[in-house]
Amino acid sequence: MGNFFGKAALTVLSVIAVISAGCTVYGYGGVWGNTGNILEDEEVPQETEAPAAETEPVQKNITAEQTTPAGYVSPLSVSGDGADKSEKNEKQHSDNKKKKSEKIVDNTDPEYSYNDMCEDIDKLIVAYPKLVRAEVIGTTADKRKIYDIIIGSDKADKQIVIQAGCHGREYMTCLLVMDMAEYYLQGYNRKSYNGKLFSDYFEDFQVHIVPMLNPDGVTISQFGAKGLRNPQLRKNVAVMYKNAVTYGYTAYSEELYYERWKANAHGVDINRNFNGKWGIAEELKCASGWGYKGKSPESEAESKAITKLIGSLSDPVTVISYHATGSLVWWDYAQQGNFRSRCYAEAKLISDMTGYKLNPYDKTSCAGLCDRIIAKGGGKTVPILIEIGKGECPLDISEYPEIFRKNYRLVPVLMDMYE
Repeated sequence: MGNFFGKAALTVLSVIAVISAGCTVYGYGGVWGNTGNILEDEEVPQETEAPAAETEPVQKNITAEQTTPAGYVSPLSVSGDGADKSEKNEKQHSDNKKKKSEKIVDNTDPEYSYNDMCEDIDKLIVAYPKLVRAEVIGTTADKRKIYDIIIGSDKADKQIVIQAGCHGREYMTCLLVMDMAEYYLQGYNRKSYNGKLFSDYFEDFQVHIVPMLNPDGVTISQFGAKGLRNPQLRKNVAVMYKNAVTYGYTAYSEELYYERWKANAHGVDINRNFNGKWGIAEELKCASGWGYKGKSPESEAESKAITKLIGSLSDPVTVISYHATGSLVWWDYAQQGNFRSRCYAEAKLISDMTGYKLNPYDKTSCAGLCDRIIAKGGGKTVPILIEIGKGECPLDISEYPEIFRKNYRLVPVLMDMYE
């Protein structure tokens, strides 16, 4: 993904960083290697050799150990250029042998895409079949699947929900939560927080990670209207740009407009489509790359998917919604009483962990997922919105190492709080 030479440069920098930090595993010093007194890292287990995935994850519930056939090559890795397949198989097998100890999620990828996510979900399931599964919770207008990655016991009496990729151009949040998921799986029986193994926490908590709530929007931001599969949707998106120019919503070029795209393929801003003060949310005159709330609350497949998931859980203690940018923790939605105190306590804990500033109350906040949870949750579930990064979206990959370091502890920290 992205520019070849840019990736090469990043790879060289990563190698230098690893050597200088004395890391034992590919990644960021003090995170995937020695984390000091933040997390008690033991020897990291060698990961199972995993094949490249099909376009969509195909495994839903896995109960038995699986192995990868020697020399396996995914159809996605064969370019169709007439090269000898047996030679490619041999090269792939050789590469796989060299990469057994490497990570699955490529945290140097500047444009982490829907296909990248699907491949990584499959690889995580193959590598950790007894620890993780994925379920489809919705399908978008352009026929992309919305996935829920589930880690932890089905018998757990508490759940934590983490959602990313609500806005198309904020796809670094998708990379972040996928990277975090791999970290928890890799350290499941070997890493601890406050003297307790991750595996022990996961006996009491089930974590649901929705890594890309708006895959159509991510695709438009990365590839423009041409990235959509449906011809009519492509035409509609092109019209949205023309309307945005006509109504004075943008002065961007068409290319830059798509790059900054936040909405879904219908031109609905998902974080303005939820049934929480939807009626008073400001409304654009037409579907757009951002800011249009839709014709009715929760009219979109994406908003329906996440609200249905949360509603299906027995005790979702908190829902974390990752966005970009600003390095902020949003928590104040005019809650009252003990529930307000609980929301503040969690927000303060996350603020202390990340170094992100607590954001004050904003009365203009309407129709977001957090607004919906406050309106419909009855003081049961704490909604927190975390804004990662500092630059303009899409965030530059150079920001990612610091973002990961500040956020990777989130799940054990929350499980420890709610234990």
